[in-house]
Amino acid sequence: MIDIPRDRPLNDREYKALKKEIQEARDQLLVAQSTWEVLLDDCQDEVKKLIESYIERTKKALALLSHVD
Repeated sequence: MIDIPRDRPLNDREYKALKKEIQEARDQLLVAQSTWEVLLDDCQDEVKKLIESYIERTKKALALLSHVD
């Protein structure tokens, strides 16, 4: 993760690096969400609630990142 300066705006290089990191985080969350959804179909009932909570957390994280552009 890049260090974000607090005393000045990001320069172009820093801004591009931050955007790239945000996109990579989104991509990883989408993969995680898909993985949880596949596991949900194949798991026992007692594990389903746990996996559903992971899916919900992943969706919330994606929603937070969608506001960063």
